[in-house]
Amino acid sequence: QRLLESSFFQANLKLNQLMQSWLLQELGDNSSRDLLEIYCGNGNFTLPAASIFRQVLATEVDGNALAAAKACAKEAKIENLQV
Repeated sequence: QRLLESSFFQANLKLNQLMQSWLLQELGDNSSRDLLEIYCGNGNFTLPAASIFRQVLATEVDGNALAAAKACAKEAKIENLQV
């Protein structure tokens, strides 16, 4: 995950891991469904969510955060995410 000085990120990494795990558990298997995420930031929740959805479309008004989300998705080889 890329952290940007000018963008929000969860500074408590342990808490962040717990929140990501909780999100995936609550959403369950959605492999036949699509997800639209508005204000995806740097992809903190978007990238993990892509593992349980068929297709993910994410948007963000902060261009720097959007670029970070794209770069993270590319590095993680996430192919079902359009940012």
